[in-house]
Amino acid sequence: MAKSKADGYTLLLATGGHAIAAALNEKLPYDTEKSFQPISAVTAFSFLIVVQSASPFQNLNDLINAGRGKPSPLNYGTAGVGTGQHMTGAFLAQKTGIRAMHIPFRGDAGSIAALLGGDVDFVLAPPTAVLPHIKAGKLRAIAISGSNRWSSLPDVPTVAEQGIRDYEVRSWTALLAPAGTPAPVITRLNTAIRTALSDPAIRQKLEEATGGDVRASTPKELADQISNDVRRWTQLVKDAGIQKE
Repeated sequence: MAKSKADGYTLLLATGGHAIAAALNEKLPYDTEKSFQPISAVTAFSFLIVVQSASPFQNLNDLINAGRGKPSPLNYGTAGVGTGQHMTGAFLAQKTGIRAMHIPFRGDAGSIAALLGGDVDFVLAPPTAVLPHIKAGKLRAIAISGSNRWSSLPDVPTVAEQGIRDYEVRSWTALLAPAGTPAPVITRLNTAIRTALSDPAIRQKLEEATGGDVRASTPKELADQISNDVRRWTQLVKDAGIQKE
């Protein structure tokens, strides 16, 4: 993608993992910021912290107290190393001082299956991935990683609401073009995306698919988001001692 022709016809639908990859990988075949031209953000979404319905953890503080008091670490499952779910869990452990071991799976389905089977203590996952199991009474959400509650689960408080100050993690989806794409082309694409995202039907489908908010941006706003995320996750990888690939 980074080496594609910069004519506006080949675009990348990136996620927050785009910035995480820069923090975790020593030698990427591209430069996360310089090899791409941001066009617009598309969506932003939080992650849910979820336990089995039979878990003794009724809220986040129960989990934190267990993570601080147990001689062995809690196990948390995610969709894999370097995912937003992974960073959300690592940041939670850093902010709260809990002992937590990351158990990566191949996708959210794997981590959720492990939780249902009792193989991990909790998982971090996008809201839409776990909502059916929550509605079925098999899982319980005890916190959401963003700064606001999710409208579909309004009784689930944020991490910050439960006493963890300055905690917020949201991932995103966005469109990028190869570096060197002419500015007029970027402007036309940005305008087209804004027009599409203003359509109520499209907004509804995207919100239902991601469990997040639909939000267009300027190219500069997206560039700043990526740059800030690269710095944030690079620092977390260093502070948490996460092994780079």
